[in-house]
Amino acid sequence: MTAGEPLHGTFVLDRELSSPPMEVYAAFAEADRRARWVRMPGKADPGNRYDVSLGGTEILRSTMRIGDSVERIERRTHTLQLVPGRLVVFTYEAVVDDQLRWVSLVSVGLRESQEQSAGTMLTWTEQYVLLMMAGDGADDVAHLRGGTGLHLNGLSVALGEGSAIKRAVAGGVGG
Repeated sequence: MTAGEPLHGTFVLDRELSSPPMEVYAAFAEADRRARWVRMPGKADPGNRYDVSLGGTEILRSTMRIGDSVERIERRTHTLQLVPGRLVVFTYEAVVDDQLRWVSLVSVGLRESQEQSAGTMLTWTEQYVLLMMAGDGADDVAHLRGGTGLHLNGLSVALGEGSAIKRAVAGGVGG
């Protein structure tokens, strides 16, 4: 990992969910529901605390073994705005082995689905600054985007919708 010039970027992920907007919002805004799907890779620290109150700070830690080494991972999330059933805005910092790797500003927009009655169209917009990266940062950006996709799969499961992958296979998508 190198700490050269920061790399700035943005990505947007859309998810169609069958749960209504207030249910999806509750999965973000209620600590006990959030704990069902917001996870860190590796072994979770028993002292993790979920706090999604306005202005609150959530701190999640874990350790992950990679070969012979162990990485300490920390995510600090600060809630900036909560609009029930419509919007969640937060920042988070990703720290690995006491090194700040990236900082992100995330807005999660929720609106009634046009495709599914009583469903939700979720739009996750993330603006990031990579502060430490491997090479040109392309692998780090792919990791960030892919990790967010997995995170949203966890949200689907926590909402009782099952896995997006299982739904695609059951529906004959993907071969």
